Amino acid sequence: TIVSINKTPSDMTLCSSDGILFAVHQDTLSTESCIFPGRSDINVIHTGETIYLSEDGQVLETVLSLIYNKATAIRSFSIAELLAVSGAAWKYGMYRAKMLCSVFLRYVNVISVLYFWE
Repeated sequence: TIVSINKTPSDMTLCSSDGILFAVHQDTLSTESCIFPGRSDINVIHTGETIYLSEDGQVLETVLSLIYNKATAIRSFSIAELLAVSGAAWKYGMYRAKMLCSVFLRYVNVISVLYFWE
């Protein structure tokens, strides 16, 4: 199964640990992440190449949705799910996704403290 985060033709594929393929754009990843090379870099990833990652499909889909400015249900995630997404964002140097996860983790933490205070 190939998941297309953006409807425009992709030039790279990411494969999750559970075998879900994500059609992505090398330029978008290189702009949003300090890990993925851009097309002008020496270590360019060849068009059509598949990159295998250790995160599961749900985590990758959420991180990719955040960098492609797509609405996600991140607000309804458990703390464990938010930590997994945040960890992947940190691992791949996706700063905007890291910041969004940090904001939601603070929000969830405040709600948890208030809940247990009562």
